[in-house]
Amino acid sequence: MVIPIYPKLVATATCVKCKSAEVDINDIIFENIHVLLDCKCRNCSTEFYETLPIGHDAQTPIAFSKDGALQRFNESARIWLAKPLIDAVLLSDNLEVPITKKNLNALKERVVLLNCLDDCFGHSYVKILNSLELLKTFPDRSLVLIITSNFEWLVPKGVDELWIVPGRMREMRKRVVTLQSFVKTQLKDIKQLDLSGAKVYHDLAKIDSEPFLKTKSFDIKKFDELPHTVTFVLRNDRYWHASKLDDFMNRVLISLGIQKLFRSYFLWRQNRLVQKTIKKIKNISINIIGPNYEGVTSELEKQWCEIYSKSHIVIGVHGSNMLIPTSLAAGFIEILPGHKIAHLGEDIVLRHEGRYAVLLGRHVNQFSSPAVVAEHITEMLKFSRISQLIKS
Repeated sequence: MVIPIYPKLVATATCVKCKSAEVDINDIIFENIHVLLDCKCRNCSTEFYETLPIGHDAQTPIAFSKDGALQRFNESARIWLAKPLIDAVLLSDNLEVPITKKNLNALKERVVLLNCLDDCFGHSYVKILNSLELLKTFPDRSLVLIITSNFEWLVPKGVDELWIVPGRMREMRKRVVTLQSFVKTQLKDIKQLDLSGAKVYHDLAKIDSEPFLKTKSFDIKKFDELPHTVTFVLRNDRYWHASKLDDFMNRVLISLGIQKLFRSYFLWRQNRLVQKTIKKIKNISINIIGPNYEGVTSELEKQWCEIYSKSHIVIGVHGSNMLIPTSLAAGFIEILPGHKIAHLGEDIVLRHEGRYAVLLGRHVNQFSSPAVVAEHITEMLKFSRISQLIKS
């Protein structure tokens, strides 16, 4: 789906106060993650903003009056989507940075624009995955991506231009005040501009990751020919917990905003679990990636991709850091916190079907012991009894 926005905007809005559809749309505003309609109700004169249905806003639309007194959104989206947007706009939580343009191919007069900005790696990644479908659907148009600089390495061939926003992921909740004027400046050379719906829910197993990751996935037919390799993918903000007490402490510290002060303790506890697991498995090559994610570069990401693609199993806690490893490795073990059960499957790529999906894709409880994880590893590496069937 694309939304025409230039030279004529094709969109509708509903008043946040009286719910009237008789609304004047005065402007379209590129805020950052969101693209807003600047509206005024003809019926009650309320001035308000409403999100265009792109990205997560397609499932959870947000509207709010310009004074903040009236707000409309799904309550489930309050903390992670609606409140950050409303605060950024009404409280002037701004990020003023220079937007740069990178030409990859000559730009046509008709353009499709894909906004990939987000404060979550996984969200930006799944937005970029729309690129190949857009290139196939609109071969007569140019494709332009709005991205942060750390995602440039993921851009597939065929994309014509990049509009690059500098800044770290965590800064992307702020309103990028320079983005609006930059976009409007680019319109002078464009005859038609349509905005991609940037869908965030894909059948990931059907998307070829190689054009994005520039790495071939593990060849399952060579499962027994390569040295058995297990890679732990660790983070410094989500942990494999040793006990319910550790988990409770971590959640309390997050709510108090002081989790970082106790990071070394949780990393130490997690490292003990990893080391105990390693001691229980024999004749296996081990990689540990992370948990220090500060200063990650594109080159380092590419090196990690090579490691994932040669891994029989990748192991990590539920989160967006598992999207790329599970795209490339033969199998995975995901450590799943209880509060993430509702999001099961959102952060992984199921590369296999049928029985293979169960044998090579596993979820374990967040409090699982090293012995349990090691047992899963051992049994998964006995895949030879089935890999012969694949070869045949």
